[in-house]
Order: sequence, then structure tokens, then C-alpha cells
Amino acid sequence: MTVLDKRKLYRIPWSLYDNPIGWVEITDKCNMDCLGCYRNYIETNEGHKRLEDIKAEILFLKKERNVSEITLAGGEPLLHPDIINIIKFISSQSLGAKIFTNGKGLTQEFMHQLVLAGLNQITLHIDSFQTRNDKWDHKNEVELNTLRQYYVEICHKLKDLDLSFSCMVTRQTLKDIPDIIRWALENKGIVNGLGLFALRHYKTIENENKPALVSINSKDNVNSVDIYNVIRRNFPQYEVAAYFGGTANPASFKWLFAMSVCSSNDFLGSIGPISIELYQVLKHLKYGRYVGKDINEGPIGKYLIKLLCFLFDRKVHSVLFRLMKSPKLLLNSLYLFRIIIVQAHDISIFGDMDMCEGCPDMTFFKGRLVNSCRLDEYRKYGRFISDLRDEN
Repeated sequence: MTVLDKRKLYRIPWSLYDNPIGWVEITDKCNMDCLGCYRNYIETNEGHKRLEDIKAEILFLKKERNVSEITLAGGEPLLHPDIINIIKFISSQSLGAKIFTNGKGLTQEFMHQLVLAGLNQITLHIDSFQTRNDKWDHKNEVELNTLRQYYVEICHKLKDLDLSFSCMVTRQTLKDIPDIIRWALENKGIVNGLGLFALRHYKTIENENKPALVSINSKDNVNSVDIYNVIRRNFPQYEVAAYFGGTANPASFKWLFAMSVCSSNDFLGSIGPISIELYQVLKHLKYGRYVGKDINEGPIGKYLIKLLCFLFDRKVHSVLFRLMKSPKLLLNSLYLFRIIIVQAHDISIFGDMDMCEGCPDMTFFKGRLVNSCRLDEYRKYGRFISDLRDEN
């Protein structure tokens, strides 16, 4: 097992009020059930948010959180009747617009309308633990690559659309990660990334009207390093460059970021920590905010900053050396492929809740920012509820 050393990685500097990503949950209605969804341990039934309230949240995030993009989530955001107008409003604010969706009901025409409205990023959540109530139920991860391919065909001709996929990872499906990555690499330059989420089990209990959030130590649970090790064993040129730690456990890796250079269906190498650090610092100096993805940028932002980063990155130099040794690789298209590994909140070794520092997915609630993964605790109880450990 690989031991990741934080001293050799870049700690992403995003903070509560200076963060490129604004998370807006526009509805809690959904058309399927997913293992690991935080909506499963506390039920809320607020339905679709009003368009004016959504606009107010976006403006709050732009002003108070200094965001460069908005992620629309839920529930299932594509169910919201005003989804097109929401995206148009985000675009009118010169912000990137992203949707995190299960894709059910997404057609080529609907996708075209979303992009025309200003959508520039979409992440499709597809895994074997979803209840889709169709022919894809009970399919394993490898079989679901066919469903993923369906969405690739819907999206691949749309200009300037960043397409990625996400899935929940359990102890059972760790072995399938390499096959999902190989499938993504076969769609080179179309599928831009993968998000891999380590399973965490929770439930709520109420004793004498005192609610508690219970973390279940299930044998299906995995952590971010488990996922990293599986990828690393199968793709030796894959390396992590940056991370978020936990708020309570100094040893935890809550988010792991990797951006790899690929040729054909394989990794040539990975961008190093120095590139990520220079990129974040230079973008903040130029724009006054961190940038999750290049949106509405001129040639300085798109090309010169990246060139400056790569000039000082030995990891990139190693990729260039491999290309010089094997010139035939240049006959294939080179492209960047990102993998983000996320380990949700869990109990630290000290017995308290270990959240994600610099959380990218903070959302608006009654004039303040709260962790989106625990938003329903605020909705139902008005606060974080206490955490207990369940050994069963």
C-alpha cells in the first residue's frame, strides 16, 4: 500500500469565503435512489426552489464566496422546471455553469438546449448502486459503461462542454475502477474526468427528541487512499498532485486531485504539485479569485499561465522525455484527464466529525454557508446534529 506524504503534495488553498465553486441545490425532488446519498438519512420535502430564491443564492455566492462557477445539484436538478432560465442567469453573471445529474431523462435535444443556455460543464452520476427502474438496474460497473457511452454520444459533438462521470465506490466495486478508467480513456478528449466517491454509511436516531447522526462502520466502506492505491497499481504513471485534508483528523485525505497527460488509451504521466500551485496563485493574482475551470478567459489565462506552470514542473518534463524516447506516441492525440477522489465526512480518531477543509461544496442557508452534504440537518433541526459511532 502506498503512503501518501502531504509534504510532497499541494494543499489546495480554497477557503470558506474565497472558493471558486458555489453549490446550489435547486430541488430535493429526485427520480431515483442512490446508495450513499446524504438525502437518505434525513428526509426533506421542500420541492423545487423558486427561481427568484435561486438567483438570490447565486448572487450571494458570487459576492460572499468569490466563486467563478456554480454547480447545480439536488435532488435531481434536471427536474426543475426553470432549469434553462437558471443556467441563463448563471451565464449572465459571467460564471461557469455546471450540472451534477444522474442523467435520467436527458436527451440530445435537452442537452443541446442546456448548452445553448450557457451550460459548460456536466457531471453524470452513474453506478451499480442506483435504482433507475429500467434495464440498467442490477448491472455491474463494467456493464454500465454501455450506459455511460450513451451519454458520451449525446454530448460529444457539443462545443466547449466539459464532460465527466462520477460513481460511488464500495469495497465490492474497488476492483472495477480500472475498467471504468480504461473506458474513459477510450473516449479520449471527450470524457474529461472521473469523480470517485468513497462510500460512507449514515443514519439518524432520535432519543428523547435529541437527534443524532450515526456513522455506521460498514464493511463496504472504503477511504480515499484505498481508491488511490487501486488506480496506482493499474496505472503506474498516475500520480496525485493536490489534496484537501480533514478538519479534525490530520491524517485524512478528504479530496485527492490528479491531472494526467494521456496518449491513446494510457497515462504518460501526471501534472506535478508545482503546476497546480502556480496555476492557483497566478489565476488568483490575475482575476482576484480562484478558478476551477477556465471560463471566458483570454490567451493569457488559457495559455501563458499554463506554459509558465509547466516550465517549472519536473513531472511535465518527465512526460516530454518519454515522448522524446518514443516519438511514435506523438502520432496519437495528447490530452489531459483528471481524477478526483472524495472521502465524505466521517468520524475522526478523536471521536468528532471530520469534515472537508476548504470544502468546494458549501451552499447557502439562511444567510450563511453550510456544508451541502449536511444541509438537511439545518433544514430539519436548524443546526449540525451530534455524531455517534455505530459498530454494528
